[in-house]
Amino acid sequence: MPLIQPPNDNPRDDDLESQQTLEPSFLSVIEEAVAAGWLRRLVLQLLGDLTDNL
Repeated sequence: MPLIQPPNDNPRDDDLESQQTLEPSFLSVIEEAVAAGWLRRLVLQLLGDLTDNL
């Protein structure tokens, strides 16, 4: 099964569903960066900056 599933057919679910679907991937990136020595606070800030620049 793919890590990120496609959305269901109900657009009313999109916000919560997308958060629940993407959260494990974001947590994995955060955990990997922290394990590599980056400060968690900085990682969270940088993820926000990255999304602003997409």
